[in-house]
Amino acid sequence: LIAGTLEGLALGEAQLDHARVLVAAGEPEGARRDIDMALKTAGDDPLAWLLSATLARREGDVIRAKTDIAEALKRSADDASVQLEAGNIAALARDEAGARAAWAEAARLAPNAPAGKEARAALAQFGDVPAAKAAPTGR
Repeated sequence: LIAGTLEGLALGEAQLDHARVLVAAGEPEGARRDIDMALKTAGDDPLAWLLSATLARREGDVIRAKTDIAEALKRSADDASVQLEAGNIAALARDEAGARAAWAEAARLAPNAPAGKEARAALAQFGDVPAAKAAPTGR
């Protein structure tokens, strides 16, 4: 990034990595700058939109979070992490039906992965915990 030799997708991916570091370091303003730049060069990457939506949600920017998660869903609706975040954003927007639907989809897509487990935990507040896939009983 400092040398300025990266271009295109490689530049966007490096900007996303740098944004993650900035979030971990407690510098959301810098992270937002890097993510916004990455969206220009890596805008086809659903992870870029997911990270942008997540940062917007954490900062309480519901409008930006909803817009960006919609872009992530267009590119990767079959990703449990995207569905989990869609549920988190819907919950922040007080859209209970949307939150339940997205969390249920995340739990369905990846029942044993962290995103699926987090989605089931989120659904538990409503008493809507989908069962994890059970092994056949052999009957």
